[in-house]
Amino acid sequence: MYKVLIVDDEEPVLNSFSYMVEHLADGFTVSGKAHSGFEAISSAHQNHPDLVFMDIGMPGIDGLETIKELQRSYPAMLFVLSTAYERFDLAKKAIPLGVFDYLVKPISRKKFLDTLKQARRHLDQERERNALRLDNVKGSMNSRVWEEKNFLLLATWKGLNRKEWDRYRQLFSIDSDLASMYLIKLTGVEVKERSRFHEEIVRQISLKYQQLSTEYLGKLLVFLPGDLETERLRSVLDTIVKRSVPQEVRITTGLGHPHPFDSFFRSCGEALQYVSEDDEEQGVGEDWEAVFELRRQISRAHSLDDAYPSFFRYSENVFRSSPFHVAKARMVAFFTLLLDDLVRSLGGEQPPAFPFEPARDIMALSTKEEWDAWAGRALRAVIEAENPYRERQLPSVLARAVYYIQGNYEKQLQLSDVASFCSVSPSYLSRLFSEHLEASFIDYLTSVRMRVAEELLLENRLPIKEIAYAVGYQDPNYFSRIFRKQKGIPPTSFLQEQRDDEKR
Repeated sequence: MYKVLIVDDEEPVLNSFSYMVEHLADGFTVSGKAHSGFEAISSAHQNHPDLVFMDIGMPGIDGLETIKELQRSYPAMLFVLSTAYERFDLAKKAIPLGVFDYLVKPISRKKFLDTLKQARRHLDQERERNALRLDNVKGSMNSRVWEEKNFLLLATWKGLNRKEWDRYRQLFSIDSDLASMYLIKLTGVEVKERSRFHEEIVRQISLKYQQLSTEYLGKLLVFLPGDLETERLRSVLDTIVKRSVPQEVRITTGLGHPHPFDSFFRSCGEALQYVSEDDEEQGVGEDWEAVFELRRQISRAHSLDDAYPSFFRYSENVFRSSPFHVAKARMVAFFTLLLDDLVRSLGGEQPPAFPFEPARDIMALSTKEEWDAWAGRALRAVIEAENPYRERQLPSVLARAVYYIQGNYEKQLQLSDVASFCSVSPSYLSRLFSEHLEASFIDYLTSVRMRVAEELLLENRLPIKEIAYAVGYQDPNYFSRIFRKQKGIPPTSFLQEQRDDEKR
């Protein structure tokens, strides 16, 4: 049984909605009625409704502001807006809030009950997903380890927002918003032995402190919640580590100060300062604080130009300081982290495949020139996949659609395919494209394909026929016509024009 809160400043509306919920709809009960936004907030805190019917025009704070306030505490709560006027500006403001539906008064009984049925289907699906996720986490130690590792790797480079942190805090039963990061590096041991020593260290630390841990850059990373005094904590931890490994093993440790959830990465950076000075992996010391900063810079970039100079310096340093095959392996790790960062920032639980795979693509490169061409195109794809959502604050549905297109443009995509992936109707998704991107679905898809085609042409490694296939066109002649329509010249002339410009 789902609980419904009805918010409206007109008593007849409250009574009418309440009657239909209680007597004409299955699976719902009225948990409260409110005449204003302030009453709604108070009732929601007391009764925790699953669904809220919210009037927009009310005395005091209006319906939209009330929704914003409630979403801070209850991000899963479902909202249906109602108003006496069909105002496009209000509907547009409501879309970024994730409002489930928008009803214009007078609302017919059929429309109200249909909305309830749709809301119940949505709530049932969410409940099933949450139950399945909880069962998987509780029933599988592997899932727990996976969640733990993902959380810790995320916390090493980026500040968590409140929603992310509340989820992890509940999942791992953490009782503090502060935590320290502790790193242990063991030198002179085989990989299998090192993992065994790591397990023993974690077991010993767990006897004294609450902790989470994972393998990180060939080291052991330990997350310690609480406002613990740094010098004393490090003394205790170092003693535990020394007791847990043989005397001949060389030990290097680092401990960061306690930091809040939005800056755990700072504690990790502080710990790395101690350990990285002694880092001998691959014959080169890695400035991990600089790597973290580069990842943050890429995640905030609005275009390739914003991040490429810093990325280029990092890339050149990697290839200058390591053998080619080692440098490629290091860049596989870097781009894998970038893709993981992207998935997290877009909130995709089951993200679509991206148009490149770091391990497959990078290790197949044979020259530095091939690397430079691949890296520029891949970095642009990462930035452009995230940029529309960050820059324009697109509705989550449209952001997910954009991400899906960025990762699947080479397929025979239809609007219905993308709408199905986003769990919305094709007409609704089409409207979002028009309102927020000022383009139709097919126009946006074409622009993505043409941008990739340009880059492939400039790389000059594939014939035009293969490029057409690579960006989703089965007919090379049709591809050439579309390219000419978009760029004003055919692909062959575009390539020749670029060569002539380089000679000048």
